[in-house]
Amino acid sequence: MGSAYWVDNIAYVIGTAINNTNPPYGTQNLPGSGRTAVIEMWGYHYGPTLADRRYGLEHSNPVGGLGSITSEQYIYILERTRNVWTFIPAGLPHDLIDFNQSIGGFENSSILNDVIGGFSQADIFHQLDATILSPSDIKIPLVGIAPSGVTSEQINLLFGNYSY
Repeated sequence: MGSAYWVDNIAYVIGTAINNTNPPYGTQNLPGSGRTAVIEMWGYHYGPTLADRRYGLEHSNPVGGLGSITSEQYIYILERTRNVWTFIPAGLPHDLIDFNQSIGGFENSSILNDVIGGFSQADIFHQLDATILSPSDIKIPLVGIAPSGVTSEQINLLFGNYSY
């Protein structure tokens, strides 16, 4: 992405803290928030993914008073919530990779209509470049590489569920 992408994001995050505009990420309406949403979206996805690879699916991952839950359950929770900063689509990469499902005792939810599956982490990651300044910017590149049977309407619906 280049250093300018990261420097601009650092300036945005520091600016929200200095101006006390809901630090650390501000709000969706602030200029620069989209870049932060992209970066944090990927971080919320890839952090648990790497923990799974290193520690397996049963590693301890306390979430919001739930105590120790499996990584699969944590991912499922991410897919059903938008995050403390509601403009960060924390579960979007997972929703693109898998189909909506019940995991480890957490029942299916009607919050999101996830009928998409089949993208890989690499598919998503390779679309992230310096031109992606908001999660909505990744929709068109993803439509171009969509797995068989996944339509642009389905992708737009999923992104719409996350307000993008």
